[in-house]
Amino acid sequence: MSILSALWGRFAGHVAALAAFIGLLLAAFLGGRREGKSLMRGEQERQRRKAITDKGKRDDEIDRLGPAALEQRLHRWLRRDGR
Repeated sequence: MSILSALWGRFAGHVAALAAFIGLLLAAFLGGRREGKSLMRGEQERQRRKAITDKGKRDDEIDRLGPAALEQRLHRWLRRDGR
């Protein structure tokens, strides 16, 4: 038992320093991860708002088309191989 207590007395400072270093690394990792999530949420929100605006513009454009222009535009989406 005295061997273990002698080893612990010799390396206790190193173990404490290593634990503190690992704690700092973990805190930095988790902080960066939280910041990254926040940035991605903001980017996704910006893209969602842009998509809503673009869809509204397309819907308004289609609403203003006359019957012939609407049919011509819809023909772009039809298959031409008879299926």
